[in-house]
Amino acid sequence: MPLYNVEAINLRSSNFGEADKLMTLFTRSLGKLRAVAKGARRTTSKFGGRLEIFAYNQYLLASGKNLDIVSQCETIESFRKIRESREKLGTGAYILKIADLVTEERQKNVELFDLLLDTLYALERLNDHERVARAFEVKLCDVEGFLPSAEMLERKYKKLPFIVEQLRGDYTEGGAEINSKDLAISAKIFKELISDHTGVDIRRIRTSI
Repeated sequence: MPLYNVEAINLRSSNFGEADKLMTLFTRSLGKLRAVAKGARRTTSKFGGRLEIFAYNQYLLASGKNLDIVSQCETIESFRKIRESREKLGTGAYILKIADLVTEERQKNVELFDLLLDTLYALERLNDHERVARAFEVKLCDVEGFLPSAEMLERKYKKLPFIVEQLRGDYTEGGAEINSKDLAISAKIFKELISDHTGVDIRRIRTSI
């Protein structure tokens, strides 16, 4: 089986067979793909904890007939702090779920990959997990090409164009005068937009904030 290298973020994993894991990986070079990590659930597995969701890894994969096989895995960033905080864990799971919904298998999307990676680093580093989630929603709409114009945003809420411009910037805490009401309005509007785009009501996602 031909071997190839990819950088990937773990979007999802589930039990597969007696001791394997089925991974959904979002790669920088190939888009989203599924691969099997054989024996990953055994205590003696060579993969250890490197196949947890959120992990950003370098993979050596073997091309398979239906599913590719994880041959080697080296961690670039584990995002341990996200898993250690209940609030960050819920926000991170919500962000991964949206990324999974908007990506197609084997469709390269470097902009979205970089956005997701930047968001995970921000969530790892910052305490304001709600603002990170709201910024991700806005940036996602921008990257995917369905961010409304300033005029359309203003019709929904007069301050919304300003809020959006702030959220489109670098991930930061504090700074601009965006309050909890502003974030709640942004959440309502952009969750509706993403739901319309994906055909899935993301407001019903259990991990949503």
